[in-house]
Amino acid sequence: MDNLILRINFMVGIYMKKKLLILCILFFVFLNFSYSQQTESCYPWVKSIHTELGTPCDDDTTNDYIIIRYQYVLSYNKYLGVSNWAAWNLNANWFGDYDRDSCHFTTDTSLPAGFYRVKNSDYTNSGYDRGHIVRAEERSKNAEDMKSTFLMTNIIPQTADLNQGVWLNFEYFYEDLCKQQNKELFIYSGGIFHTKNTLNDEGKVIIPDSCFKIVVVFDRGQTLKDINSSTLVYSVIMPNIDGVRNDAWTKYITSVNSIETSTGYNFLSNVPDSVQQIIESQIGTSVDEKKEEGNYIIYPNPANSFLNINKINNLSPEIIQIKFYSCLGLEILLPLPKISGNQIQFDITSLIQGVYHICIFNNDQIMRLSLLKQE
Repeated sequence: MDNLILRINFMVGIYMKKKLLILCILFFVFLNFSYSQQTESCYPWVKSIHTELGTPCDDDTTNDYIIIRYQYVLSYNKYLGVSNWAAWNLNANWFGDYDRDSCHFTTDTSLPAGFYRVKNSDYTNSGYDRGHIVRAEERSKNAEDMKSTFLMTNIIPQTADLNQGVWLNFEYFYEDLCKQQNKELFIYSGGIFHTKNTLNDEGKVIIPDSCFKIVVVFDRGQTLKDINSSTLVYSVIMPNIDGVRNDAWTKYITSVNSIETSTGYNFLSNVPDSVQQIIESQIGTSVDEKKEEGNYIIYPNPANSFLNINKINNLSPEIIQIKFYSCLGLEILLPLPKISGNQIQFDITSLIQGVYHICIFNNDQIMRLSLLKQE
């Protein structure tokens, strides 16, 4: 009898151990699944027009304090003393006549207790500008909008040559897209940090080694549902150094993939994967060089995917004729272009690497432009 009881207890013990083991395995699977889901979605609670294309996410969310404002969304990093990124929507309606001279750089008191709250004086005598991530003029419709851009959580150390030169020229470029071409933009911007030098060696505000910006271009009123593999994306990484003031901003074009590699963030996470893979990898979806000839602008140049020809006069694109020629003078036939407003877009993926000549016939006028196709 005793042996039978021992045997039963032994069997029950084995059963309970197996059951406990199974429960432990299921528990860890659940934890991993929950973590995986959290990592994939990151911030499902962020609902804003500014992050329509995705809320940027990396592998470590502990240094991302998300601030949602009517004017923009940003991720503040308490360890850097600056924001990791800011995201904002931009169209002509966001621009106005409010005078920035009436604004002052202001400590962001909305940060939690325990965060160092950067002050205007932290930048004094540092040799660096107080560089806006979200540009003040892009929120100039009223006092509230513009003052939001002067909060120190929207400020990043930039050299004067970067802030007042090549970076500003890029901002002028896409401002014209909004005002002159009535485009709808979705923008991400921030810094890339490697050396971790700080303002005045005080350890409070880290100086970025370079600054990035991604500008996704839609026609006015379009949103995520309208994105496709032909959607234009302008991406730049610019060094935060002296001596770049007079550089062409097109010198620093890059791909979204390069920015994601440098920062660790996934920016366009709401974009369908099939589209995301194309527009994030192709430099051809960014402007490399803008060349103006007579009444036309062509970009990118060089390019590897799409070529855009912008009319800057009032003539309709339908009444002009455009022909492509190889360097040997042979005419090249391309698929029919897409026409949107005053912009004509050609798919040049079928062209092999080399130099091509473009002839634009408009009544009795002929424009000759050169294009460099790269792989």
